[in-house]
Amino acid sequence: RAPARLCWRACLSRPRRISVSMAEFARWQWDDQGQWRDFSEQYQAEMEASFQSRADSIQMDIPPHGTFKMDLKQMQQVTVKGRIVGYSRDIRRQARKIEAGYFILGQEGNIYASDAAIDKIEAEETLKAMEAVLARIVDDPEDFGRRSVNLEDEEYREALGMCEEAVEFMNERGFEEIEEGDARFLVFMQDDIGGLRDALQEVQARLAFVRKPKPAVASIGSSSSSTAPAPPSNEVPSNEVASNEVPSNEVTASEVPPSNQAPSNEVPSNEVPSNEVTSNEVPSNEAPANEAPSNANASDDAPSSEAPSLAKSSKEAPSNEAADCTPSRGEGGRFGSLSEGQDAGASPPCWSFASTVPGDLSFSPGRPWALKLVLPGGEERSLNLVDDTLEELLKEAVSASGFRLPIVRVIEDADAPVGLAAEPGVPLCRAARVARDARLAVEDFEKTFVDKLAGGLLRLQDLAAVAPLLAWEKPELPRLLLGRLRSLLEGSCEAWCKAAGCSAESELSYGRALLRFLYADKPLEKRLEVIKQLLPVEKRNDKTLLKVKRKQFLRTALSGLQKLTAVQLRRQFAVQFEGEVAEDHGGPRRDFFGTFGARLLAELPALWKQLPRGALVPVADLVAELTPKSKMAGFGDAASVYRACGRACGLAARFGDVVGEEFAEFFLHQVARDDTVPLEELQQQLSHAEGPGDIRASQAVLSKPLVELGLQPTLSRIISHTQVEVELVPGGRDVEVTDDNKAEWLQLHLHNKLYGSLRKGADSFREGILDVFGGSRRTCPLLVLLSPSELARLWAGACVGPEQLRRWREVAVVSQEVQKQADWFWELLEEGDEELRGGILKFATGVHRIGGVGLQCFEVQPADGGDESLPSAMTCANMLQLPRYTTKAALDKQLRKAIELCDGFQVL
Repeated sequence: RAPARLCWRACLSRPRRISVSMAEFARWQWDDQGQWRDFSEQYQAEMEASFQSRADSIQMDIPPHGTFKMDLKQMQQVTVKGRIVGYSRDIRRQARKIEAGYFILGQEGNIYASDAAIDKIEAEETLKAMEAVLARIVDDPEDFGRRSVNLEDEEYREALGMCEEAVEFMNERGFEEIEEGDARFLVFMQDDIGGLRDALQEVQARLAFVRKPKPAVASIGSSSSSTAPAPPSNEVPSNEVASNEVPSNEVTASEVPPSNQAPSNEVPSNEVPSNEVTSNEVPSNEAPANEAPSNANASDDAPSSEAPSLAKSSKEAPSNEAADCTPSRGEGGRFGSLSEGQDAGASPPCWSFASTVPGDLSFSPGRPWALKLVLPGGEERSLNLVDDTLEELLKEAVSASGFRLPIVRVIEDADAPVGLAAEPGVPLCRAARVARDARLAVEDFEKTFVDKLAGGLLRLQDLAAVAPLLAWEKPELPRLLLGRLRSLLEGSCEAWCKAAGCSAESELSYGRALLRFLYADKPLEKRLEVIKQLLPVEKRNDKTLLKVKRKQFLRTALSGLQKLTAVQLRRQFAVQFEGEVAEDHGGPRRDFFGTFGARLLAELPALWKQLPRGALVPVADLVAELTPKSKMAGFGDAASVYRACGRACGLAARFGDVVGEEFAEFFLHQVARDDTVPLEELQQQLSHAEGPGDIRASQAVLSKPLVELGLQPTLSRIISHTQVEVELVPGGRDVEVTDDNKAEWLQLHLHNKLYGSLRKGADSFREGILDVFGGSRRTCPLLVLLSPSELARLWAGACVGPEQLRRWREVAVVSQEVQKQADWFWELLEEGDEELRGGILKFATGVHRIGGVGLQCFEVQPADGGDESLPSAMTCANMLQLPRYTTKAALDKQLRKAIELCDGFQVL
């Protein structure tokens, strides 16, 4: 196909013509009761391939919903097999013609033509009004007064009400247009606001775009009056391209085919290439299975933090200290950087630096990393990488080659996973096994990028390999990443992976690198939002209901959780307490998780223990295996109990609810990470768990002679509360520890105590989390984006201290009818202790501690009655209802009484 030829006038004596890469970026969507939703990523490529091959229709299996006929002429989806056979709904193809520079950092690519309503809006005031409407709903979803806009108000009449494209866009995102007399309103009445966050990003991106001086965007199928200026006639041939020239990106509407027609196989030389995908690129009849992924892949992870081996020679250092290529834990380690490296091949697993790797891989900060770039013509250029990062390498490749979007491959190992170095804190040498003096081929990736993007076959591996050069602020790229990851985590991407020539495991590994590249340094609230976006889209009428009994709480809760399938765990989730009247809209669910944390130690003391400083941790594996079944809440083995506990904590994290108990950080490190823990951190973790008085957590054990400390250890230890002795190395009970090898002994000893002895319990707990979120230890979004300490705080929540109380009062909305009573209420909270505040919080919201993102809303409303009446609460809405008490003392008395009497949801 001939390239699009776009002319410009440079500050030179003659005009020039250059070739510009164009992509037709198409998204297929279906109508969900007035709101347009994207098809999952695995179906996008299949739909587009059929469209490009000009097929009339395609039959597609979409488990578990059924089989559907996609009529590409009438743009209808008809149910062939499944619920409501014959039911039809609209589908559509939203296409954009985008110059490749649009996606490249620092370039000025244009959107030339688009079906999307947002791309047809040029007025800055309109976009600012749309941004304001969307932002106020996203910022406070619980304030339903913010969800409607009067299009006849002076503020919105011209900016929003008179712009058909703006109203169309808002309707597509779930707003309903309602007329009342002469007034017109846009109202958003849906519970799920996830789509509004995406819409806000689109509007903000479009607003930034129109603020830059650019030619008008020509709509597909628009009239000639909206076309951009025609190119001048005095052009030079297209192969004369000055390297320092920039196109003006002018294009006429006639150069873009109508969106409702499949592109012709014959493309005139002056037209934009269609980048069509032939029908054999994606097997149209091979439907991917949409089964929830079994967590068998979790067993492929390396055992948590394997202890370094210690030979009987007392001066041999642990293997983890031998490699100086480890990234600093301050930057990447706490978020689980790629500390074990990656193996070659399509599915790169963890690999150990103890293995034999060709070449010199010992990178140290400040020591330049010598490499050679091989350019397309065969020219070689030497370079020294100071930081050994992918970003540094790609910048050198751009400078050396002049390509806008180069990709780099290791010549000696074409399968080396270079893109894994996109993860912050991961050296190139570790991610891709790039040895010193390695030869790296530089290739122009721009056309391949465009072709794969247009065909729906752009892999996460491709994105990761050029991630530092892409303009990630454009909403299309993050949406593609998150949509693809969601499909991979659902386990329904087999057909797409086959067509794209990759494996799901490999794509998830590159997805991990990209997630951390984009979001690792974002605030906790933003990372939790991203994690939620990676869960399956919740259906309004598709809910999992868990029934529990308060008198047998833990037994019924854990057994009920264990019976749920992974599909059920990823739906909307509600709790019903037997014999209680509440319908769960959030309050009973929060109560459930808080009660789970409070009962865990009390009802399962044989499997959980509390450390001296209050944190919870499983008992040692040997102890758990010897626990009688009568003490396992009705389960037959400890692993099933721990897995059910992991499911409970996974669900709590999914909904932003707190368990109310702190888990030991070293336990959560083993759940989430697989990197080797250095001795200094092991000592810190022991001190945090046991207290600073333990000699093993101090520097004295390393600085003072063992004789002086009265220690005569061997390379074995006795499991706490048992008489079982375990060897830290084979034959360890016969190996004497001396002052020369005591550091190695201490690391092995602490590693076994904090990690090795709990491995089975941690593995089972992790399995429960993966049942909720999908993936593996290295690819589960929750474990990728949150550090162990953040996980601990997320589940524990925070007690209601002075700062939390201040925030509580800031978000509160108080009815004027009980303003005096509310003032007394805040005074009682300020005067009371944390126990009282926690009790009142639980009475009003269902949980006694505040979650990681803080209390988002609270209301104080009037209730009937006087001084002898109890207050009431609507926990789902975080609403406290106060009678009109005449004195502060009366309020204090009745509030404390309500806290004491409250044990469930009843009508009092």
